Amino acid sequence: MADEYLSSHRAISELIDDASRARRLLVAGDSSTVHRFADRARRAGVPVERVSREKLRSYSSGATDCLLQVSTLTSTAGSLRSFLSGRDIANDVILILDHVTDPQNLGAILRSADQFSVGCVVIPERRAAPVTAAVIQASAGTATYVTVLQEKNLARAVQTIQNAGYFVFAAQMG
Repeated sequence: MADEYLSSHRAISELIDDASRARRLLVAGDSSTVHRFADRARRAGVPVERVSREKLRSYSSGATDCLLQVSTLTSTAGSLRSFLSGRDIANDVILILDHVTDPQNLGAILRSADQFSVGCVVIPERRAAPVTAAVIQASAGTATYVTVLQEKNLARAVQTIQNAGYFVFAAQMG
């Protein structure tokens, strides 16, 4: 499992208290924000390491004063069938994405999904951007609150969703 780095303060703020994903906080600055992050990391049991700015930038060229090293964020574990069992579908929305390969676009979509209280987002295992640090940063950290499920076959996923009682609507560019 590879590690990735978050440099956006907003994304760091969303993940720093999650010791199951946050591996260590690298700090090179002395701002009040960096001190707050370091205190929160220590309370959550996340190691804090002071490094030079050059070392910080060797991990991520966009880093200015801190980086959060996180475990790979490919997707939320779980299956669509288990997600659907026992859900109240009256006001529930499931978003199915196909061929969204750009991490910035996926991050923006997940940010919107969080704001509109989407129940879960379904993406294919292939031909799609995985949920990575770039996606988390593009979502301003809010992607961590969205359930993302990867499915091998989207046509079968649509059928499963319909069988659970959901109405399915489709949109296509053009």
